[in-house]
Amino acid sequence: MSSLLKLMFLMAMLMAGIVDAETIRVNIGGGAYTDSGANDWSADFGCNPGFLSSTPGPIVGTSDEFLFLTHRWDSSTTPEMSCSYSVQPGEYQVTLYFAETNENNFSVGARVFDVNIEGALEFNNVDIYQEVGGNAALLRTTTVTVNDGQIDIQFLHQAKNPLVKAIEILPVGGG
Repeated sequence: MSSLLKLMFLMAMLMAGIVDAETIRVNIGGGAYTDSGANDWSADFGCNPGFLSSTPGPIVGTSDEFLFLTHRWDSSTTPEMSCSYSVQPGEYQVTLYFAETNENNFSVGARVFDVNIEGALEFNNVDIYQEVGGNAALLRTTTVTVNDGQIDIQFLHQAKNPLVKAIEILPVGGG
């Protein structure tokens, strides 16, 4: 997606009230959603390549199961999956939502991946099953500085295929 199209999409979301000036919430692989805290999440956008998938649930450890029922995953035969979002330069809290819902990966080490944000390794050797087991919510949060007006997130293969369920980007200090 070109930068102009991304900007136009973000502007449409702003006018529709999906996000405020620098808050971005994306239900990866799924539709728009209002969570238990009355926060609006947009439908899937901003990531490529990757395949969309869903699971029937249930997902434990969350009051917002809907955010964990769809995801985008990346095959080892495609370029590394990445997600990019336009923001003003500044500091942001980035939270990635994960859950291991594929029973074939219900063992330690079955799916392991790294996550780079803004070109730096933020999460090393993410093994969802090792941390929370199967069909359980896992949130990983970090703070990053954006200088170029774009938050870039890259999911890097280690063992099997990276996935992400939702992404939340909040300005640090209230914008």
